[in-house]
Amino acid sequence: MSPTGSIGPKMCYRTWSTRLFDLSPLAATAEMCTQTGRPGVRPRAGMMRLTDFKSLPDEVKELVQAQLETGRFRSVDEVVCEALRLLQEREELFASQRETLRAQIAEGVASEGRGELRDGDDAIAAVRLPFRRSPIRIIRIGKNLGYTGGNNVGIRAARGEYIVLLNNDTQADSTWLEALVEAIGSNPQIGMWASKVYSYHQRDRIEAVGELIYWDGLNRARGQFEKEKGQYEKKEEIFFPPGCGAMYRKVVFEEIGLFDEDFFAYGDDAEIGIRARLSGWRCLYVPKAVIYHKNSGSTGQYSPFKAFYVERNRFWITLKYFPLPILFLSTFFTFYRFALQAYGALAHRGAAGKFTRSNSPLRLVGILLKAYGSGFRNLPRMWKKRKKLAILRKVSYREIFSWFKRFGIRGREIALRD
Repeated sequence: MSPTGSIGPKMCYRTWSTRLFDLSPLAATAEMCTQTGRPGVRPRAGMMRLTDFKSLPDEVKELVQAQLETGRFRSVDEVVCEALRLLQEREELFASQRETLRAQIAEGVASEGRGELRDGDDAIAAVRLPFRRSPIRIIRIGKNLGYTGGNNVGIRAARGEYIVLLNNDTQADSTWLEALVEAIGSNPQIGMWASKVYSYHQRDRIEAVGELIYWDGLNRARGQFEKEKGQYEKKEEIFFPPGCGAMYRKVVFEEIGLFDEDFFAYGDDAEIGIRARLSGWRCLYVPKAVIYHKNSGSTGQYSPFKAFYVERNRFWITLKYFPLPILFLSTFFTFYRFALQAYGALAHRGAAGKFTRSNSPLRLVGILLKAYGSGFRNLPRMWKKRKKLAILRKVSYREIFSWFKRFGIRGREIALRD
């Protein structure tokens, strides 16, 4: 479940879920997994009959097949049990998140707001009871719209002045919302606020304190994998906020538009962040607004799914927003990055190296070809968007070039850093 919302007087609060698939057909299998000792352990051979697998929804079968192709699992049984384990963790996170948010609402942070909450059928009952006395409205959506589409549903329904986004694989500190609200201040140019994001599993490790940008449009979290030493305790301007936990003025979306639903997932926070920067908005990092994040908890940190969307969407970002000189140069920076990532894949360094630990290098090449095939097929559509969005630009080319100096990241770091 992905909470999003806005807080305080004249603000609204909402939460939502983008489920990967319906759990109901897996109920019997879940029970069998539990009988093996605990969810996620290796199940007994033949635990799930072929007829059981055939009865699953097509989207579940496709997910299972994709996981089998990674080589991490030996059978359908193992994939289903792992999926159930992850979803059980997600439910536990949701329960914790629900109590934190309910407490902050009770303390008045959002007591004067208007709530919007959308979720899948399996979680509606879970959220309705604890929020029964809060101004929360549940919005049902019949299909998975991805991060972008799910966010847009809530933003359209929200009636407040500020929108807060919070992912389904996060746990918020008890004062997270309060810290974001206190940081609003009086600077009208600040339209985005970023949380301090720690790793959920290693809570002394930083996951993101803002985002950095490479010359070909690929972005990476600032401070990622660093051990906490108090080095990011200052409020300061950053490029744009990580989408797992951020606050925006609603007027930003009214001015520049909503998330681009063609992106579906990954690169979406960069796309909306760069569009807002081009329109003159700035972003403030708020170190006291703390969340803990299971990075890529819904899709896998080094999954084929993520590899495809990250590469295709960064290509679309350059097409939509980069000035022509940088767009031309970005091709050379991309080939340089590919060379570094090829080395990383063979030396098992960086994201490419971690990917090839469970997939062949040829699989990675195939995913990249698929990503660029999708990217170029939709090139005319992205170019039309480029022309349409050009009128939003309020900053000079000089300032755009300065971003790569102030908020840039080197090729070796983005390709090879573990």
